Amino acid sequence: MKRKRYKYDPELWLLSKMDVPIVPALLPLEQSVLRLLEHGELSDRKVTVRHGRIPTGDGSTMKATVYTSREFRRNGPCILVFHGGGFVYPASLHHYVLARKLARELKAKAILVDYRLSPGYRFPIPVEDACSAYRWILENAKALGIDRERIAVCGDSAGGNLAAALCLWARGKGMQMPCGQILIYPFLDGRLRTRSMQRFSDTPMCSSRAMEKYVQLYLPSEEKLSSLCEIPREYFSPVEAASFEGLPPALIEVAEYDCLRDEGVHYARRLERAGVAAEVYKVRGAMHGYDIATGTHLMKRCMEKRIRFLEQVF
Repeated sequence: MKRKRYKYDPELWLLSKMDVPIVPALLPLEQSVLRLLEHGELSDRKVTVRHGRIPTGDGSTMKATVYTSREFRRNGPCILVFHGGGFVYPASLHHYVLARKLARELKAKAILVDYRLSPGYRFPIPVEDACSAYRWILENAKALGIDRERIAVCGDSAGGNLAAALCLWARGKGMQMPCGQILIYPFLDGRLRTRSMQRFSDTPMCSSRAMEKYVQLYLPSEEKLSSLCEIPREYFSPVEAASFEGLPPALIEVAEYDCLRDEGVHYARRLERAGVAAEVYKVRGAMHGYDIATGTHLMKRCMEKRIRFLEQVF
């Protein structure tokens, strides 16, 4: 199929030529290789890096990389970061860059969680891992030197889905709510039928056809899914939540040429109608996954937006 022509930002020229093939048989190998990046994360003059493990709700553990600004002071803020990757890929280099930069610029801790991945661990396990990480941070806030009331969540793509689901879960449990949420080109509508989903079937990095494959790998079989009836559907498809009242303020970034664009906008509108402050930042000339283009002017503008938002909610 011949691709449509889109007016991408010149800084994203290389990304506009990239596709991410989804080959289920290769996923275990790709997951293992990408996880090697974690070992390259070392302390520097401005940020210390620690690698540890966080308990999950079912008695297992998951890895976490903790970035702490050398200017961090006790009762400081924390950002819990969930990487994207279609629920099947671990953190990539740009996720480590994001967490490090947030810690450094905000004089905070940033905790990047290596939640368990599909297809080995399908919904709702990644959501449960995200919620377990948040619960662990709350329970250990004093030991970590974190102010419980200044914990924000951040995620891109599938990670944005987990960040939004975590907020709905915390509200449902009557727990301390994150003080803010940054959702970067998030997957929020599991129905896969928005106008942008219908339109962008041929875009690089992620398309509606790719999203169908990711969802197939993420959701359990129909038989298993029917046995999970006690799990609210909003934990998979946050935009379908019955109520948006009481959720944290949000900064939602959407890319102009992204099949997930419209659901981010719809989610923000639902938040606003419920009286929750929500800002949509539309990144012109961008495709899904533009965060990979670290060091560009486009990403500098995005990071400035994120830092300002977090400074406000902190």
